[in-house]
Amino acid sequence: GKRGREGRMSRRQRTAKAARVSPSVERGLASFAEGNAAALCSMLSAGEDADLTQKMLECMGVNNISAEQLLANYCDKVMLATYCRRLGKSDKGGAATLAERIAREWAKPSFAMPVANEEVGVDASKHAAAGTDPKSKQKKREKRPRADWRSPLFFWQGKITEGGTKWEGTWVSSMEGLPSVTDFAASANTFALRMAGDPLDMLGTVRCAQLGGSFAGSYKLDQGSGLEDFSDHSHEYTVVKQGESHAIVGARGSTEFGEFVSLGRFDPLPVPVLTLARRYIADDDPRTKLSCTDIAALCEDNSMHTGPAAAHCKAPWEALPWKE
Repeated sequence: GKRGREGRMSRRQRTAKAARVSPSVERGLASFAEGNAAALCSMLSAGEDADLTQKMLECMGVNNISAEQLLANYCDKVMLATYCRRLGKSDKGGAATLAERIAREWAKPSFAMPVANEEVGVDASKHAAAGTDPKSKQKKREKRPRADWRSPLFFWQGKITEGGTKWEGTWVSSMEGLPSVTDFAASANTFALRMAGDPLDMLGTVRCAQLGGSFAGSYKLDQGSGLEDFSDHSHEYTVVKQGESHAIVGARGSTEFGEFVSLGRFDPLPVPVLTLARRYIADDDPRTKLSCTDIAALCEDNSMHTGPAAAHCKAPWEALPWKE
C-alpha cells in the first residue's frame, strides 16, 4: 500500500541519485513543498531544515519515476486539490487526474511558482491530516494575486542571414535582464527559424518602414530527458524601423506550452542581429488580444510620436506590461 511505498522510499533515499528534470519542473517541486512541508517531511523521513525539493528529486531517482508519478503515488488528494487551486486550475478528480493536471503546468518552460498557499500561513498538509478541506473556509482566505507573466523572460538572440530570411542563434532564460554574450554562446538551447514575408534586409532600402511576416522552424529544449526539438504552433512578427541604427520588433505566437508575446530589437550593423525577449501568458489572459503590431507599439513615446521612448531604445523588452 501507500504506507509501504513510503517506507521503501525513505530507506533508500540516503544514497539516492537525484532525478534530472527541467528547470520548470524543479520550480514546480519547490512550489509544491511550500505549504506541504509537514506531510513531505514525514513522507521523505526528512528533518525540518531539509531541502525538500532535493529530497523529492532523490525519491524520483531511486524509484525511477516522473514528477507526475511522485504526486499520484505518494501525495494525498487534498494536498493535490489545494495545490491545483493555487495554480488556478480545477480541483476536481482523483489523485492521478490532479497529478497529471499539475505536471502539465510544470512542463511549461514559463512555469512560475504560485503563492505559498491560498490561506496565508497555513500548511495544506495539516488539512489532509485533519481530514478537512480548506475550501470550506473560503470566506476566511486572504486572496493573493497569481504570479505575473514577467518572470522569467526567455531571450532569443541570433544572426540574420541568407538575405534576411533566416534567424539562427541560441536562447537563454533570465530574470535579470539581457544575458551576456558569453551566456548566449554557452547555451545549448539553439534555434533555427525561417522567415516568410518581408526579409529584414529590406529595412536598409528605406528610411522608415514597417515590415511583417512569420517565423517557422525548430528550437532545442531540455524537459529533463535531454535536448529535444520543438516548434511553435504559430509565430508572427512586425518590424518597425527607427532611424538608421535599429528597429523595434514585436512578435506574437503560441506553442504547446501556451501563448506568448515577444518584444525586442533588430541591429543591422556591424552584423545583422535580432534579439527578442519572449514572455509566456495564460490562455485566458486579456493580453492574448495583443497583435505583434500592438506589441511593437508598446515602445512608442506617445507624448512625442517620434518612435520608441528613450528608456526603451536599448532594452525594448522592458516595455512589456505588468499583469494587471
